[in-house]
Amino acid sequence: MTTPEQFDCLFNPRGVVVVGASTHPGKFGFVALHNILANGYAGKVFATNRDGAEVLGVQSLTSLTDLPDGEVDLAFVCTPAAANPGVVRDLAAKGVRAAFVASAGYGEAGPAESWPNVSSWSWPSRWGC
Repeated sequence: MTTPEQFDCLFNPRGVVVVGASTHPGKFGFVALHNILANGYAGKVFATNRDGAEVLGVQSLTSLTDLPDGEVDLAFVCTPAAANPGVVRDLAAKGVRAAFVASAGYGEAGPAESWPNVSSWSWPSRWGC
């Protein structure tokens, strides 16, 4: 049975990470981080990108393995669709329990037969959300 507490990771996260944060204002990885910071989110905020660049004053991590264990409940995933199964596994390993996936390469990429099969991802049962 689902309880209201199980949704805290989505609606009241202790910490958030923007995976694929970008220094380019037109990219969703920039917009997501900007909106989190501009709207006064009081929890811990992390960002990742391959270059380790500072984005909007947040020093990015170059890998999800550098994310502190258990400090993040919610991830905004802004990486290419093909990378997302591995991203989700890495997030789960760090104790992240919810993910908002905003990636290109799904329905807009062609006929439904060519879409990545999200149901085949290894969704960890321990997420609890």
